[in-house]
Amino acid sequence: MIASIIVDNYLKNRKKSVWVSCSLDLFRVAEEDFKDIHSDVPIMAFTPKCHVFQDGVLFCTYAMLSKHFQQIINFLGTNFDGVVCQLLLTHIKFT
Repeated sequence: MIASIIVDNYLKNRKKSVWVSCSLDLFRVAEEDFKDIHSDVPIMAFTPKCHVFQDGVLFCTYAMLSKHFQQIINFLGTNFDGVVCQLLLTHIKFT
């Protein structure tokens, strides 16, 4: 569902989004979500060199968000009107 919201905004010329998750391991899940809906919106896991990333989805963890907040804000720019979303997985144990 998150991928479809991001794609909808991307098609409306809101070209930048941030997807925040508890673990970088979930980056592959996010990539699969975009593939499942046949989207070619670029998605990149956060690195200190993400400033070269022009548009698309910046995937990061909560720890990265707090540690590199200003760099992420710089990526988004002053006129940001895209999507910031989070992916949470809840583990439920049935007994």
